[in-house]
Amino acid sequence: MVFFRLISLLAFAFPAGVYFLTVVPTTYWEDTAAFQTAAYELGIVHNPSFPLYVLIGKVATLTSLLAPTLDPRLLVNLVSALFGALSIWVLYKIMVLLLTARLNRAGGLLPRVLAFVTAMGVAGIYGFWLQALRAEVYTLNILIVLLLIWLVLKYRFNEIDITRFVMMFGFLTGVGFANHSLIFLGVVIPLALMIGIAYSHRILNVGSMVLAGIFCFLALTVFLYLPIRELFAPVFNWGDFSSFDNFLDSILRLDSRTAVVLTGSTVPLIDRVLSVLGSFMTPGGLVAVVLAIAGIVYFWKYDAFLTIMLSAVLVFNILITGYAADFSPYNLDLFGYLMPTYAVLGVFSCLGLCGVVSWLSERFKVQLTGYRVGLALSAAIALVIVGLNFETTYAKASKSDVTIAERYAHDLLISLPRHAIFLAGEDNSFSPLLCEQVVGGIRPDVIVLSGGALLRHDYRRKTRERYPQLKYPDDWQESDFEIKFRKNLEAWIKANDRANPVYMTLSEWTSPLIPELRQAGLAYSYDPGYKIKSSDTEKARAQLLHFSDIAQQCNDLTSREHFGRLLYNHGVYLVGHNQIADAVEECRDAARTDPTNVPLLVNCLRVFTAARSAEDQQWVSDMIFAVDPNNDEVMKVLEASLALHQERQP
Repeated sequence: MVFFRLISLLAFAFPAGVYFLTVVPTTYWEDTAAFQTAAYELGIVHNPSFPLYVLIGKVATLTSLLAPTLDPRLLVNLVSALFGALSIWVLYKIMVLLLTARLNRAGGLLPRVLAFVTAMGVAGIYGFWLQALRAEVYTLNILIVLLLIWLVLKYRFNEIDITRFVMMFGFLTGVGFANHSLIFLGVVIPLALMIGIAYSHRILNVGSMVLAGIFCFLALTVFLYLPIRELFAPVFNWGDFSSFDNFLDSILRLDSRTAVVLTGSTVPLIDRVLSVLGSFMTPGGLVAVVLAIAGIVYFWKYDAFLTIMLSAVLVFNILITGYAADFSPYNLDLFGYLMPTYAVLGVFSCLGLCGVVSWLSERFKVQLTGYRVGLALSAAIALVIVGLNFETTYAKASKSDVTIAERYAHDLLISLPRHAIFLAGEDNSFSPLLCEQVVGGIRPDVIVLSGGALLRHDYRRKTRERYPQLKYPDDWQESDFEIKFRKNLEAWIKANDRANPVYMTLSEWTSPLIPELRQAGLAYSYDPGYKIKSSDTEKARAQLLHFSDIAQQCNDLTSREHFGRLLYNHGVYLVGHNQIADAVEECRDAARTDPTNVPLLVNCLRVFTAARSAEDQQWVSDMIFAVDPNNDEVMKVLEASLALHQERQP
């Protein structure tokens, strides 16, 4: 029917329109800026380098050749929005397929509207929506995952033959690994196990395995982009493919030298998994979980195999997410990791809704599958679930006015003198700066380096090759340089500062230099023998507070975290120059900027206790307990401060 096709079209068009309207319009923080830069200049991002997304992003940026007014950074962001909308459409098709092929409801409008409403509910989940608004690999990953599930369903229902199934399964598996190997592994393992168990007599033979392997290998050849592109030394280059062993280590993410650590958490896996599950403890999340449980029970009698398969995907995905790191609302990547869980919960929730409708029909002897009744009921459900979900999530997720990363990077770059060296402390400084420089064309004379990445010998090698005009110590490529990194980094800064003024952000590696740093707006310049001036710190504070106000107005968690940390770092700088009263004021500003960031608040508490500011101690302690009632760091900090104070008493 035409009406059915219209619903199917709307399942793509509605989320596409919403995502396009709320997408980040320009540079964003962290990996987003990295993907924007890499896509623009065909660079290489951190391991496993995600070549598929970078190449697709490059194709998107070529659109700007036809319309020069289009920002390449926006175009790469729109790639994620497009994949997000396509994922919702495939999810809708999966649910319709289950309802019509297994529950024999092909003739009614109600199943399609139930599928549409549920798909829109998934599209409106904050964690799902968030990934569609910025350049990242997660919407492409969930699209591949859902295509793979859809393929298994089509084969299960005898709608495709064994040859096409094997070829497509192998190809999609290769494509999935070329996009994001870790979270895709959590999907392909349970799918492959279930397929192998159920169809071993058809699948597990030499011919099928070879055919699947060939198409998987063809998809994996996209990784050849990495060593080939490295030969041309792009500006954004985190790769090290100088040998076959390095190539394998990189794409399998086994390289211990990578600047991006999978997880540094010491929290036990079970606790991390529980924290991930705790993210669903919201009214909407609990409703989805209850409906999903009902869907599992309801669908079991129709197809136990598919029920187990989808449940296994959900369990594996939660375990993979728990393994990756502690769950935090600031870790946007973990929302991306959970997207397969959101999708499977959506499928089971749809089945649960169908079960509820069937039960009501039988219980009250009401025909709920008729056209008019079904349309009225479906419209009511749609208005309640979809309308409320999108309305409440829109303001929280929308990033259509978030341009703060671009403005920060632009202002910092133009403040630097000609031919300066800038040492960025972490990705939130490095990636936007390089994006603004490479894509925006701002200040190409400035040398932007990652201070922490200089720990890596391959990054030091590339730095020397790209900037031979700089001075390098004899042990620049030796392991001894890494062992005495802070001391050697200071010597390198001193050697180069004479010809190329060195500026930096405060970080683990540059904070020991505080006595020799001058506050220069958003950066710190290397100035041995500097005596702190109130005019310098007041100007810096004014700039930081300006960006802090913008971060709070746009209500963007990552922006608030970034500028809260910069304000705190400025406070640490003032402590290093014995300006305690001013440092306390900076920490107050940091806490106001990011009042839900517990680690930041605990650090501010340490400054307040050192300054013996009882009122501020109580204030920030209350803020911490409001977010994390069981936090034990507060008492440790206060007790340590009290003990130190007692020791100093005569």
